[in-house]
Amino acid sequence: MLYIVVFFSVLLLALGLTHMSILFARTHNINDHPDEYRKFHPNPTPSTGGLAIGIAFLIGLLVMNSIQPSKNEAINNFLWYFFAGSLIVFITGVIDDIIGLSSKPKFLLQTLAAVVTILGLKLEFFPHFGKIDEITFWAALGLYSVIWFWIVANSNMINLIDGVDGLASTISLTVLFGLMVISFYWQVDEANMFIIPLAAAIIGFLAFNKPPASVFMGDTGSLLIGYAISVIALVAAFHAPHWKYTFALILLPAVPAIDTLFSIIRRTKNGINPFESDHSHIHHIFQKYFKSPALTDITLGTVSLIFVLSSILLANTKDDVLYFTVLAVFLLLVVVVSVIYYFKMDSINSIVLNDELNRKIIRRITNGKRVLPKKENSDDSLDNYIKTFKN
Repeated sequence: MLYIVVFFSVLLLALGLTHMSILFARTHNINDHPDEYRKFHPNPTPSTGGLAIGIAFLIGLLVMNSIQPSKNEAINNFLWYFFAGSLIVFITGVIDDIIGLSSKPKFLLQTLAAVVTILGLKLEFFPHFGKIDEITFWAALGLYSVIWFWIVANSNMINLIDGVDGLASTISLTVLFGLMVISFYWQVDEANMFIIPLAAAIIGFLAFNKPPASVFMGDTGSLLIGYAISVIALVAAFHAPHWKYTFALILLPAVPAIDTLFSIIRRTKNGINPFESDHSHIHHIFQKYFKSPALTDITLGTVSLIFVLSSILLANTKDDVLYFTVLAVFLLLVVVVSVIYYFKMDSINSIVLNDELNRKIIRRITNGKRVLPKKENSDDSLDNYIKTFKN
């Protein structure tokens, strides 16, 4: 009953806060402006939705913990480390959305949040793993490195997939659904303390973010959602019936993970900083073909749900052969697709590039204002840009 009350309370709070964030953004001109490189929304759009998500989620989490704290005292202690990490990520996103942050300070602040989380884990006693501070130095170093990578990677993966109206919210909700089901089977009741208010906050925001979006979550929302999902998965992983089941959690964020992997491959091949933005993400390609944010959301959301259901299956199978066979097939599939993507990258990029070229030609014909940021393979001259494309 408590979960239902908290869910609808946070949902209503998120709806109200999101509406207020739109008014605030319009008053203070905090908008995400379209360009001809990777932001194709037609009009300047408020980017303050993450404020509503963060505030609603953290208030809901505090209320739930106050009314019905976990029976596991270690989780109650860890909650404050999570709050500290959340605030670091939240403030990082706010600064980036308002004045902008380069990739290096964002990375350092995300690392700080991960370190705070790890400090909280030192106090924990997790079933099936024993006391973390009693394991050997090298084992602890390896474990902490994996945890750091998991937190930072998830935060950025959700941020990178946030390029189409409603997409990051849709993907996040499918992942949270998977975490909720897995936590139920593993009897990790503490996970619902995080999942319920976060899902409610995202749904409240999604009411304004569905295509055509009235507001974006910005880095404030995407970084915080990614951080929260990574921590929820950690709580579930440390309570897994057996260590092998923790690998099933890798399938949950498979769609943003694959997109991030492809982005790193693409940018590295082109000699670009992996942390720089570009215009060839999975959602850009789907958007090109479908010409519809809604169809892009449905397609990638469905793919994400398939991965989530596969993760749920793996998290509950007792057949070791089936488990490792499915996991191996998935990893092999990722490798094969990555290799194909690497060698077919130029063809894929030309699809998106050609679409951008058409946009620029139309603007030139209609005497529209052209805004082309100085990115890779870009030039202030449209003629040189066309020549580069043809070559």
